[in-house]
Amino acid sequence: MLHVTLGGNPRGRPVLIVHGGPGSGSRVSPSLFDLTRYRAVWIDQRASGQSRPRGSVRRNCTQLLVRDIEAVRQALGIARWIVYGGSWGSALALAYAAAHPDRVDGLLLRSLYLTSAQETNRFFGWSRTKAPQAWRALNRAAGPGLVSKLFQRCATVFQKGTLVRQQQLAVAWNNYERQLLIRKGCRARQLHVKAMRALVFKYRVQAHYLAHRCWLGSHLLGLVVRRLRQVDWPIVAVHGRFDAVCPPKNVFTVRGGLPSLQVHWIPAGHLEGDPLMSQTLRTALDRIRDLSAPSSLGL
Repeated sequence: MLHVTLGGNPRGRPVLIVHGGPGSGSRVSPSLFDLTRYRAVWIDQRASGQSRPRGSVRRNCTQLLVRDIEAVRQALGIARWIVYGGSWGSALALAYAAAHPDRVDGLLLRSLYLTSAQETNRFFGWSRTKAPQAWRALNRAAGPGLVSKLFQRCATVFQKGTLVRQQQLAVAWNNYERQLLIRKGCRARQLHVKAMRALVFKYRVQAHYLAHRCWLGSHLLGLVVRRLRQVDWPIVAVHGRFDAVCPPKNVFTVRGGLPSLQVHWIPAGHLEGDPLMSQTLRTALDRIRDLSAPSSLGL
């Protein structure tokens, strides 16, 4: 059962907010956009956030997520909407827009993610020098094995490990991720025991998607991007120059297949909550709204 949250002005321009992760669930942030102007829709993807069953990987893949998004649009009676997605959400937003271009008014993409094996290897291997202590804890929690196979070991724990081992790994993964994402001067989030189960659900789904390259991979996502060359609505990317998870070169890869992509480079990291990132996203969304044709609320 999908969990959908509605907010903002019921008569405003519809905007779909596609969360990252995978497995993270929506973070409803009324301050991100001016909700007096927009009708906002947040969808918790399958098995993520408040959608049920939580943490399930059965019948859970990108193609079904695209189908879910379209079903929500139809159920809400929205003819066309602006689609905003960040990180993994940017890839899912691209996949949805390519499948249903006539239902989209514009795309806003934060921290472009290409669903490639190289990005997974970068996160679990090449980035370890940026958070060596947290990485070593993650490596221990994944159990014995080759360092080069760290992700595969993590995925195995979430497939076959005991709940205790999954909890230990989820906490270690979350800590490593936070160390990479949070820039100097920011405080890391304090984790509580009661949150461990939620973390297990999140990273079980995330490991499932990463193991399958999100059913896209860089090649298929490249084909998806090229399908959008002929659309008549704006596509805007906002990317932080210091993004430690989604490398800036991803923007150049996407622009190579989509020359019309408008890019805003900012001196920020990966996270949506960075004040400069949030301000740039608000401005970019308003610009997309002004450039795209008004959409009808009815089908």
